[in-house]
Amino acid sequence: MTAISAASDMGLNTRIVTNASWATTPEKAREKLSQLRAAGLRELNISADDYHLPFIAFDRVKTLWFAAKEFDFSSVLIANCAGPNSVITPEWIKNELGEDLPTRFDDDGNSQISDTVEGKTFYGLSNANIQRVRYGFEEDVQSWEVGDADLNRPCPYAGRSISMSPDGHLLACCGFEFDADSPLRFGSVEEQPVDEIISAAYDGVILNAIASIGPFGVMKVVQSVAPEVPFRDDYNSICEICFDVTQRPDARKALMRATPILARFFIDQQVAAE
Repeated sequence: MTAISAASDMGLNTRIVTNASWATTPEKAREKLSQLRAAGLRELNISADDYHLPFIAFDRVKTLWFAAKEFDFSSVLIANCAGPNSVITPEWIKNELGEDLPTRFDDDGNSQISDTVEGKTFYGLSNANIQRVRYGFEEDVQSWEVGDADLNRPCPYAGRSISMSPDGHLLACCGFEFDADSPLRFGSVEEQPVDEIISAAYDGVILNAIASIGPFGVMKVVQSVAPEVPFRDDYNSICEICFDVTQRPDARKALMRATPILARFFIDQQVAAE
């Protein structure tokens, strides 16, 4: 609550993502929501998918969902990750709630939620594909047969959706857990001023490469200098590519070798712009 209040007092938007385990009764859900809203919380996201429901009954999600309608949050979203074999899908959730909720992303991954109304709570469903990275990687998660043309694009989140790790390090995004040696894991806020960390991160070659030519483009550069480094035959998203390129030790070592090529690319861009 203290962190939410502090952020709210500074004019920052605040959001929590919860599995609703604490929403055991409508009364308990309302009590906690009242405390969160009083502290300044603006956005509430509730996780619900095949990976949560074996441990948290959907009844708790429903309890929290309907209790939240008594408060003036700016948005209340159910966050769902699903794949071709998933049971808990956006359609399943809509049916269980008895509501035809708007979904955040269309079939091409483009955000459809942009016209929220000031002073009115937006209720929706944040739908996303399962990312086959780290703990989310399972052999039975099928490919969506995403083509190279769909994957070969800049990352819209790298450096634009900075998050902080539990040990106080700033991260390029909140897409997945970053290893200690990751080039997308930056300085500790306990050791350096935040603005200095961010400024140094923005000057980094790899972050700029991922943000401008995307993980797919970076992977191709890595393959050009280290063709012996294997990559998957298929990827469902640019996040999966980013994980392999920046987190796997063999690929990360090759990425360090490819950094001068990426740096030259940006220098040439700047020269051309001048």
